[in-house]
Amino acid sequence: MDERFLHHIWDGGHLKLELLTVSGKRLRVGYSGQYNTNRGPDFLNSGLVIDGTAVRGDVEIHQLTTDWHAHNHSEDHYYNKVSLHVVFRHNGNKDLTIKQNGEAIEILELKDQLSEDIDKLLREHTPRLPKGRPAYCDLLSALDNDRLEMTLREIGWQRFLGKVNRFNSSLMFNGFDQILYEGLFEAMGYDKNKTAMLLTAQEIPLDKMLAWSAEGLTLLDLLAIYVISKIGRASCRERVYHPV
Repeated sequence: MDERFLHHIWDGGHLKLELLTVSGKRLRVGYSGQYNTNRGPDFLNSGLVIDGTAVRGDVEIHQLTTDWHAHNHSEDHYYNKVSLHVVFRHNGNKDLTIKQNGEAIEILELKDQLSEDIDKLLREHTPRLPKGRPAYCDLLSALDNDRLEMTLREIGWQRFLGKVNRFNSSLMFNGFDQILYEGLFEAMGYDKNKTAMLLTAQEIPLDKMLAWSAEGLTLLDLLAIYVISKIGRASCRERVYHPV
């Protein structure tokens, strides 16, 4: 199965409501995370509840559990924020996955925990995604204007509800002001840099910026902190910068 189809399953929430990890812990997905187009885990900043405890972290998805080692994630510090290893089929000899920093994380096997629609699809068909990006959408091009407008409106509404669910889930970890602050930063990153801007807002939270402002830092000083943070991220080192 193409791993991109597993990304679709996770992103679309095509799973049972109540899940069990390989080790037997109860798992609920509040927010699947932001799809990552850069180096690192497949989904960032997911919101999970594992055995009643809220957990925020990244998610890495593989076809097999052993792909974690095959892809050298066990030696890569970029994957140390992963809080859940999602696999279609568990083929390892351990119930947990070990990260580069030595921490153990839960494994979720999807094979027998899919929603009814996806489970039926997999029994009857083998999903195949196109290798290249199509020049146009065959489905939408076959619709008349009224039907197309209705379809696009429905898709837009679903996208809006998805964002509402995401921000509601994020409130498990931060207050409203911080979530709004993160959302504004992410929006300023547009398509290519939204993840980097979101991580900047998380590494330099709003309460710190307000505290530094109250201590007398000017707008230019605060802007310099953001710029230095971006330079630090470009150098592939994770840091939080404080004013001297």
